[in-house]
Amino acid sequence: MIIGGTEPAVSVFMMLFRRLGTLARSLADLARQDYRGPWQLMLWNNNYPERDFVDEVVSSYRTRIDVEIVHSERNHHCVARQSLAAIAQGELIVMIDDDILPGPGYISHFVAAHRRLATESMRPVAICACGHRFSHAIAGASAQDVWEKRRGLQFLDSNHPESDVHFMHANNCMMPRDLMLKVAACPPPDPEFGLVDDYWMSYVLSNRLDVRTIKIEAASVLDFASDAFDPGIAMFNRRDVHEARLKLFAYLSQHGWPALYDHQAVTGKA
Repeated sequence: MIIGGTEPAVSVFMMLFRRLGTLARSLADLARQDYRGPWQLMLWNNNYPERDFVDEVVSSYRTRIDVEIVHSERNHHCVARQSLAAIAQGELIVMIDDDILPGPGYISHFVAAHRRLATESMRPVAICACGHRFSHAIAGASAQDVWEKRRGLQFLDSNHPESDVHFMHANNCMMPRDLMLKVAACPPPDPEFGLVDDYWMSYVLSNRLDVRTIKIEAASVLDFASDAFDPGIAMFNRRDVHEARLKLFAYLSQHGWPALYDHQAVTGKA
């Protein structure tokens, strides 16, 4: 249980599946966090046959990190993040993928950025390290034009300066727990969309909850595992994930999302 401290309590969610070989490194990095407030780590293991291995690796870090593990007999993919929100103890929730190697200032960087942006904004705020932004060029475009030919689509990685985005990637993101619970209360209409749960989450946040989604600069506090972009491991390379992405784009277009604007005119940033 996480208690005490003057900084907000934070719950960090990490999904596990194929990258169990980097789990020890990820835990070692998390154990070195400089965050001064209370925080907990919640692991959702989708690789049930390897549960004993996961328990063994985690056991050596329990004296340094408050860790809770869920071993799922079924692979629910990353949509399980929304289930964890109900039992999280933190005021803020951080989602981090198992291919991320967080620097010592990872949690404190996200907390400070969220605090600043939430104070500046007139709307609730969720932040991320990577995301996509759509432009007016998507008008009338097919899902294939947008996601395969990149028509009206811009990817902003962790190096990119702070910017509003439409599609907030959940490989590194933060939001208040109450927002995550509201997202969980809006399940996608098609179970297939669970393969692109952060795409659906971005729609719910901005369209249904009027939340501002912002990509922060975060390259200084994180790195990627060597197999992060391995075609045989990375989920975003999978054909079923790509098909779900196309299908969700078509669905959201029919529901008037995203609402587009002149980004530079609104934010003053390119």
